[in-house]
Amino acid sequence: MKRFLLLFSFLGLILAQDIELPKSILDISEDTSEHTMLVAALYKADLVKTLSKANPITLFAPNDEAFREFSSSSTEILNDPDLAELLKHHIVGKKWIVADLIAAIDAGEGSTTLETLGGDTLTLTVVDGNILINDEIAFMAVDLEAEDGIIHVIDGVLRPNP
Repeated sequence: MKRFLLLFSFLGLILAQDIELPKSILDISEDTSEHTMLVAALYKADLVKTLSKANPITLFAPNDEAFREFSSSSTEILNDPDLAELLKHHIVGKKWIVADLIAAIDAGEGSTTLETLGGDTLTLTVVDGNILINDEIAFMAVDLEAEDGIIHVIDGVLRPNP
């Protein structure tokens, strides 16, 4: 009996090594070289816990180039007293895959709005086959599946509504 349990446990360990557990939004962001600024900002603004508690979520993730266009100084961004509010403008408290976004845009006769964790709204439209946020920010990569939601990589930093 002990040999059977030992063999069963050993096989379980071998099988567990071949199974890749789903990663979190933060894990996926940390694994790419394109989101170093976003990850640093999430830690600096103390939003890491928010990401894990608010799931499932959609993160509209600006890449590093988008942050460089937003501000030439990463120090300036990271020390901005409104950093948390800026980042909350990129998070929606529901998982929105692209197919669902397009369906909502179609149902809304060409546009739909999403409420962010910061309390602002984002307006999404389709122009020339591309989804745009607030008529200016485009999707670069979509439907990056995570255990706690989904990531869409975007080419700009979303600013809170005035």
